[in-house]
Amino acid sequence: MAKLSSIFVFVALLSGCCLSWANQHLSQRPPNILFIAIDDLKPIGSVFSEDPGNLLQHIYPDKALRTEVANRITPNIQRLADQGITFMNAYCASPACNPSRAALMTGIRPHKSGLTTNSGGIFFRDYEYEGARPLANAINMPEHLKANG
Repeated sequence: MAKLSSIFVFVALLSGCCLSWANQHLSQRPPNILFIAIDDLKPIGSVFSEDPGNLLQHIYPDKALRTEVANRITPNIQRLADQGITFMNAYCASPACNPSRAALMTGIRPHKSGLTTNSGGIFFRDYEYEGARPLANAINMPEHLKANG
């Protein structure tokens, strides 16, 4: 009996050490980040179906039916929203695609970089403003995330 309790104590201590080690190393693991930037995503899908003034509220006044329809329209977006963080307000740095995306990815506002239009189809790193290329060496979001694990 004493031998059995010794084995039990040993297994319990070993399990505790393993769990402690696993917990410590799992907490140091960087988070997984999924960044979805979608142009012109209409607020019709399930994530937005209960927002005031949503189109689905006018078409389907019954909440149960509206929820079912909304989940059928965008089931994967709803699943992602349920598992993560959903930002319900959207803002952009510029009404044009190129300056807005460059600002989002680099953190440099259009009035600082000079990139304020889509004209010319220039890659943001090659854009020149007042004789300089302010975005040439800018660290963008994917580069920052890669460098920091």
